[in-house]
Amino acid sequence: MTLLCFVPSFMNLRYRLGIMCKDPGEISFGNRRVEGLQAGKYIEYWCYDSYNLIGSVRIKCLETGEWSASKPKCKRTY
Repeated sequence: MTLLCFVPSFMNLRYRLGIMCKDPGEISFGNRRVEGLQAGKYIEYWCYDSYNLIGSVRIKCLETGEWSASKPKCKRTY
């Protein structure tokens, strides 16, 4: 008799385990698009006209439950 075992991929396993990152929040003078808060998902940030983004445009939720970077800030241009 042969036994077969199914070993799920790490990607499927991390979603089943429910690894999530805490919502880092919105930014002043800008906006964001949230793909999701689960491991492997991204948040993209951008600033309104007359503001420059300081930091990462795109941050990723890591398997550790932490974001790849802090949320960015928008600084007024003069």
